[in-house]
Amino acid sequence: MVPAPIGTDIHFQGNQPQALDLIQKSGVKVIRVDYPWYHIEKRMGVYDFSAYDPLIFGLEKRGIRVLLPIAFGNALYGEHISILSPEGRAAFARFAAASASHYKGHQIIWEIWNEPNLQAFWPKPATMADYMALIQIVVPAIRQADPEALIVAPALANTITPSFVKLMQAGLLQLVDGVSIHPYQQQYPPEHVAKDLAHLRSYLAKYAPEKPNMPVLFTEWGYSSPDNHNLDEELQGQYLARQVLLGFLYHIPVNILYEFRNSRPEPCQERNHCWGLVTHDWKPRPAYFQIQRLTQALAGYRFIERLPSPPEDYYLVFKKGARTTIAAWTTGEKHLSMSLPDQHQIPISGNPVYYFLGLSSARRSR
Repeated sequence: MVPAPIGTDIHFQGNQPQALDLIQKSGVKVIRVDYPWYHIEKRMGVYDFSAYDPLIFGLEKRGIRVLLPIAFGNALYGEHISILSPEGRAAFARFAAASASHYKGHQIIWEIWNEPNLQAFWPKPATMADYMALIQIVVPAIRQADPEALIVAPALANTITPSFVKLMQAGLLQLVDGVSIHPYQQQYPPEHVAKDLAHLRSYLAKYAPEKPNMPVLFTEWGYSSPDNHNLDEELQGQYLARQVLLGFLYHIPVNILYEFRNSRPEPCQERNHCWGLVTHDWKPRPAYFQIQRLTQALAGYRFIERLPSPPEDYYLVFKKGARTTIAAWTTGEKHLSMSLPDQHQIPISGNPVYYFLGLSSARRSR
């Protein structure tokens, strides 16, 4: 049911009820939280979850599920960012198992690492073989601690890369419950993801034919504003809403927008600091209202189909009981829609419109 798959990324811990209330009001239902090993184990064999418990339980209280990317080395074991030694892998697996045991029953989604195909997060001399060696010890450790755990990987930047092919050939897909990727499209509108996703799913069919319904999760992607691709705050919001809607179209069970809050105070002028739905001082940006409008318009609905239309036009049908809502937009110029099921036409543009049917008089939300 909509809007369960919609999520966003945060970078704080502890008890921050006002921030959590603002997240809840946006309508998102999944939160991805940084969860580095060195934050939890600061003394060998001692795992301190006190910074995360109030956050995770506060989100759970608000009906929001948590995704934790367990990642990064720990200087206690001579590891820095990537993990290379057998001793480091064993210690990391113990940390992962302790975490799974501590949060057992809280429906955590466990993601193994963050973008190991990038030098910043899996620096050389570490290789994909080293990452696979880590996966092979960590996944069984989590499953022993919590047989019901949901585990996804490899959280790669982009979709099909040589790194990903190596992991699939080495048996990654047989170990995990879902594939997580970060399909950033910053230089393109979000609709461009269709080509990459089709390519990815062809590889999944090749390397995991025994899992024909292997879930693909978008665990991080978004748009920054301002940006050097003429992307202002209004267009950022439109793209993020379309990003979410495309997740329904392509049956993505978790679709996490990067990120909830700008990383620097206003004015936000650098791309790396301006991805947020809200400003650094927690003021909603146009993107926040786009997501809030979407989640309110489609609350309780389920996605049914895309209506036949010209390729640049999108008409997604959602139903709730006898009611129908059509989410409509175009990647082309603004124009009148085709005749909808009630024979009405509406203006459509790059800004999604939610058109309600099954009422005494149809209504639009835009």
